[in-house]
Order: sequence, then C-alpha cells, then structure tokens
Amino acid sequence: MKRVAMSLPPLAAGLAGILIFGRFGLPGGNFTGAMVGAAAARLSFPGVELPPRKLQSFARVILGVSIGISVNSRTLGLISASLLPVTLMIGGLISLSYLAAWVAARIWGVPFVTALCGSSPGAASAMVVLADDLDGNSPLVAVLHVLRIIVIVTFMPLAMSLFSSPSLSGETGVVLRDGAEAIRRSLPVVLLFLAGGIPLAALFLSWKVPAAEILAGILFTALANPFVPALEGIPPQWQLFSMWIIGSAIGAQMSRQALSSMRRYILMSLILTFVLLGIGWILGWMLYVSGALDLRTALIGSCPGALEAMIILAGETGADVPMVAAMHTARLVVVMVTLPFLVRRAVRSGEAESAGV
Repeated sequence: MKRVAMSLPPLAAGLAGILIFGRFGLPGGNFTGAMVGAAAARLSFPGVELPPRKLQSFARVILGVSIGISVNSRTLGLISASLLPVTLMIGGLISLSYLAAWVAARIWGVPFVTALCGSSPGAASAMVVLADDLDGNSPLVAVLHVLRIIVIVTFMPLAMSLFSSPSLSGETGVVLRDGAEAIRRSLPVVLLFLAGGIPLAALFLSWKVPAAEILAGILFTALANPFVPALEGIPPQWQLFSMWIIGSAIGAQMSRQALSSMRRYILMSLILTFVLLGIGWILGWMLYVSGALDLRTALIGSCPGALEAMIILAGETGADVPMVAAMHTARLVVVMVTLPFLVRRAVRSGEAESAGV
C-alpha cells in the first residue's frame, strides 16, 4: 500500500504536465507533458515510486485496443503492400545499428556487448537483461536506452510539428470535461475488448512475447471487431488515460542516480541517438520516396524509439497508427530474435581473439 501511495506524486505531476502542455499547445502534447511532469516529481522527491506495474500493463492493453479498433481491410491491405520495403527498412536499421555499436566500441572503449545492447533500436528491457546475462554493463545499457527515449520523445514532436495536423493536446480541456459521457457510451464495447485482451496479455507475458500487452490488445480487438457494434475509433478519453500512465511511467525513471550515471556517457549517448535517428529518418525518407507510405508514417515508423512512445506520437501527429504499430512491432520481434545471436557471436569472437585462435 505504501508503494502505491508513493506512486501518486508522479501520476499527479504527469496529469499536471498534460494540462500545462495542452493549455499552451506545446509540442509532444499529452504524452510529453506527462513524461516531463513525472520526471520533475521524481527528481524533486527521490523517494517516490513508478506507477504500479499492473496499472502500466492495463494502460498498454488499452493502447493496443485503441489500435485494434482501427484495423480494417484497408489497413491490412496497406501493410501487405508495404511488406517488402518495410522489411528492408528493418533489416537496414538493425545492420546499421550494429555498425554504429562497433564504431562506438572502438572510439569510446565501451565493451562491444554493452555498445550493441545499448544501441539496439528498441526492446530496452530485454537488452538490459541480455547485457547482464553476457557480463555486459547492464546499468549503462539502461542509461543509454533511457537517454535515447528522452531525446527522441523530446525531439520528434518538434520535428514532426512541421508535418503534423492539430493534435489532441489542444483539446485536452474538452476531452476531460466531456469524459464521463464518452466513456459511458463506449464502456460496454471497450470492456468486452479488455475482457479478452487482458487474459491474452497475461498469456503473452508468460511466453515472454515482445510488447505483450500492446500486441494482445491489438490482436484480440482486431479479431473481435467484426462481431461487435462498431466504434469509430476509441474515444479520446481512453487514449488520454494511456498517454498519462505510460508517459508518467517513462518520466518517473529519471532519478538523480540515473542523471549522475548519464553524465559520463551523455556525449556518447547523444551521438549514438542522433546517428540512429538520422539512419532511421534516411530509411523512412526512402520508404516515402518509394511511394510505400506517407511521410509522417514513414518517419515515425522508422524512428529507433520505444514502441509505446512512437505509437502515441503517431496518433498525435496524424500518422497511420496501425501501420506505425505494425512497423515497430515487426522490428521489435526481429531484434528479439536476431540480436541475442549477434551478441553471443560477438562474445565468442572476442574470446577466440583473446585466446589467440
């Protein structure tokens, strides 16, 4: 109970951040506002806790449901038509991330295992665990991923504002004021999707499926969609809840200890972040030029950021959310399958060189 109580300040600060960002129309909107507010609370009061894990999982399932509702024949057709160029983009991003890690290891003397896990385009928690299993510097891997998420979530809204339509942020007051009625109308259908999505998420988590909660929400909702009363997208109040909880959880990771650890590696992390971001944008631009996707969807879908953050950003900037979700989920699965093999191979190669083989 005490831990739950100590998680209230970041959540309250995150909600305050949403209101402030919405009031002044700041880039990044609700998600960034929640992240900044929660980070400020964590840095001001070091004893506070992250939002409860079950609450975070619930918010991720709701985010998946909001994507699954919009999956239809047009979306599936677009995904299938873009399969080859998107696959090439994913392969290119992973390969160039491997090269960036090799360069970082050479220049800064960071062990290659640590550099590769830290420059992985996504799957932060899995990469921290993998680095720990292979005697890498897991705290540094965590710092590199947190720094990259912060930079990308801060920078991307500013960059995407060049292409974006008005976001939900400017309507935050209306969304909150009219929330009760909108939630009441949509509650039966949303509860049905949650009743199937939450158990499926628990099953996926037990199987260690990447992005388990979001994938469960998407999959169950997309399959159940044709058999339930139609919703024209999930009401924005549900999306606002997801942004609040997920943004607050990310922001609350910014502790004083993490900041202290970042100082030594901040230059390396910033360079790696903008190199990976530049690679992603070049590949995204190529997808756009090829005619496979619109520009906003291509750029956000190719960005080496966290899955939840990029899905939310896609929604706030008018990109194709199901397509962005499909791109990041596919990349996450490929990373989870291939990167452990690459890391272990690098470890064996290093051991062979040390032995003079």
